[in-house]
Amino acid sequence: MHRDENIEQNSLWQSFIKGNNEAFAQIYELYARQMYLYGIRFCDDTAIVEDTIHDIFVRIYTNRDKLHDLKNVKLYLLIAMKNALLNHVQSKKFRFRMDISSCSYIHDNEQDLELMMEKSEELQLQKRFMAEIETKLSPRQKQAIHYRYIEGLSYSEIGIIMEINMQSAKNLVHSSIKKTREIYADFTPPTT
Repeated sequence: MHRDENIEQNSLWQSFIKGNNEAFAQIYELYARQMYLYGIRFCDDTAIVEDTIHDIFVRIYTNRDKLHDLKNVKLYLLIAMKNALLNHVQSKKFRFRMDISSCSYIHDNEQDLELMMEKSEELQLQKRFMAEIETKLSPRQKQAIHYRYIEGLSYSEIGIIMEINMQSAKNLVHSSIKKTREIYADFTPPTT
């Protein structure tokens, strides 16, 4: 996340904790979808994920007089999501899943059929590659890659959310990249 975005979202958060309901609605709009996409990486039950998001926002709203300023609203909400899901479904084994379809860049409004077909083929290739990575990377490596390159978190933020120190977060991301490069070298796309 860029510094300007952090400042803007921090000021939105400050406005919310001072009682601005519009700021609360904007925070929800900014983060609910990201929280959902993040939550389904841990829990297959979409109803639980949706209920968890709802519960987090209700708890934040009702306790806003007890909240304090944040440096990173997104990180705060992702940690709240992870902790709430883990608390909610402690008996189930959580496994972080990577899903390229949640990062899809194909839009419904594209008119050029040929371009759509090329992108569809490319997306299928990406899905095969991600499936290969899914089997080779450890759950922690998958998480680190997701946090760094999908969520755009810094190494210190990755350390916070994964409950490791910053150097360990860096090492985990770099080992994941190294392993991904090895997989990519061995990856053979389908012949047409």
